[in-house]
Amino acid sequence: MPEHANHTVRASLISPEREFRVEGQTLHWEDRKGGGALPLNELTTLRLSHYPGLHAPAKQCVLKSSKHPRVLIRSAHYQRLGVFEDRSASYAPLVQLIIERSADTATPPRYLVGSRAMWFVWLAIFLIALMMILPSAGWMLANATVAPMQWLGLAGLAALTIIAWRQVRQENGEMFDPANPPEDHIR
Repeated sequence: MPEHANHTVRASLISPEREFRVEGQTLHWEDRKGGGALPLNELTTLRLSHYPGLHAPAKQCVLKSSKHPRVLIRSAHYQRLGVFEDRSASYAPLVQLIIERSADTATPPRYLVGSRAMWFVWLAIFLIALMMILPSAGWMLANATVAPMQWLGLAGLAALTIIAWRQVRQENGEMFDPANPPEDHIR
């Protein structure tokens, strides 16, 4: 693993372009508003997640510390409205170096995979689908003249409910071993 890693990204329309770099045991960043540093031995949580992008899944690393504000690093670089550039080539080495260096500290952080925001989205989808499927199934079973397309719609709604529940369980934040990080959330 290299001694240093750099990654430059603009996360959204309202955020400035920020350059991240790991030097020694510290993550540094700079943007037009200034800069900051986060000693990796002060990390309490490192969470990896990915979410759908326009061309490819985008990755995200969220670093939390009790002494510093949350740090968000993304692989997708905002260029203009609806246009993102995949910067996984510089994102992956930076995140791998952060994981490696933080694991070597006296109190390593909790390493989690999964998105809290997506957990809430999937939970809402599950609850809405469940609230729709129960009355619909009762009404359809009570009526003998239900069209086949209505049964097909109910089956689709049931499938959505199952998919949403699986995503709720998956996105809840599982721990991972820093010696074996989940590649699909990094590369």
